[in-house]
Amino acid sequence: MKTIFGLKKLKPQKKKSIVAIGVFDGVHQGHQRIIKTAVDDAKKLNAQSVVVTFKPHPLGVLMPGKYPPILTSLDLKIRLIERLGVDLMLVINFTREFAHMSAQCFIDEVLIKKLNVLEVVVGEGFRFGKNEVGDVNFLLNSGRKSGFKVKSVPLVLVDKKVISSTRIRNLLRNGKIDEAGRILGHYPKLMGKVIQGCGRGRDVGFCTANIETEDKASVPCEGVYAGFVRLNDKKRACVVNVGTCPTFNIKEPRIEAHIIDFNEDIYGNKIEIEIIKNLRGQKKFKDKKALSDQINEDIKETKKILCAKFTEFSKYDTINRL
Repeated sequence: MKTIFGLKKLKPQKKKSIVAIGVFDGVHQGHQRIIKTAVDDAKKLNAQSVVVTFKPHPLGVLMPGKYPPILTSLDLKIRLIERLGVDLMLVINFTREFAHMSAQCFIDEVLIKKLNVLEVVVGEGFRFGKNEVGDVNFLLNSGRKSGFKVKSVPLVLVDKKVISSTRIRNLLRNGKIDEAGRILGHYPKLMGKVIQGCGRGRDVGFCTANIETEDKASVPCEGVYAGFVRLNDKKRACVVNVGTCPTFNIKEPRIEAHIIDFNEDIYGNKIEIEIIKNLRGQKKFKDKKALSDQINEDIKETKKILCAKFTEFSKYDTINRL
């Protein structure tokens, strides 16, 4: 998948495009249905599939300080969308100036002139343009005049409830990993940079990768989790701690991952963490030994969980399941 950052870097496309538009925060099942519709139609019509999304989240510009935590950083969103078979992804820099672009101007300048649009695919509640004047009907009317088709993808239900990013955030906030995963269509993921920690993990015999996520990133509630780390295109088993470190009286929240059977310098690397199961809540232990004993138990439980869930999981440092 080719990714272009910014409208100024996008050259007019010679090939016709099937364009899916949205913020796609979380790339959940509803988003996946929109994007897969565009990918499938592009193959049928010998066109290219294009995803148009935005950075930062529009609400971060329109409601600074008040918008909710994001489910996926841009890097992670790109990875997830690429796996759906998209040809081209356009990331538009969402600014106050862009927010004042009229809906018709967006259609004329971006969809028609730049992307050579043949079909637009959006969710049924999609709105765009200055003051959100544009909606599905607006697109349909413009499409009839300009010669492109429009597909409106219905909302997706899970457990008779509409899938939404807000619903997923609430599930993560309450530690309901399995339920969040069913709605997302994939296990909850985090992406961040490995930074220098305080070295407490080494003190108890377990090196940890301290992960710095983007501001306003949505993370699971405090606790200890079984999961995977994707590093250099390999998936490795890990135990993830989200929250403080009460045993050492560290009150600043953090995300730490102990990568099982792994001891390499990965400072500065960007890694993806996949949360599979909640192991336990946080607890203050009486001493380092008690904490070390518990971490050993966490590692054993993690291996047990991953072996039960993934039949191909035979070596903890070589699994490559998506």
